[in-house]
Amino acid sequence: MNIAVLLPLFVEKNHPEFSSLAVGILFSSYQIVALIVIPITAEIASKVGRKKVIVVAVFVSSIATATFGLAALIDDGMGFYAVSLVARMMQGAGDALLLVAIPAIVAIEFTDK
Repeated sequence: MNIAVLLPLFVEKNHPEFSSLAVGILFSSYQIVALIVIPITAEIASKVGRKKVIVVAVFVSSIATATFGLAALIDDGMGFYAVSLVARMMQGAGDALLLVAIPAIVAIEFTDK
């Protein structure tokens, strides 16, 4: 299940001090980081190895998911928001790495298709 389904309801119930704009910024941080990371990854993936990029992406995405889970334990509003923002940015970076590496591997391995 995607965090986008749960987070607005969680914030409304547990952190009503945050506006919908703050939640929107939290969600858009994923795309902003992905926009920055994708060209960088495309440039360096062939140098460091695409499979290594995938391993890093899975690790970063796993840490981001765990961070989101732990963020719910933070009672302080700004602390919760800061940790959630970092976790969302990590998700964007991890997914961006995968969005570059996986199609590159497929294109290299299956050149006839």
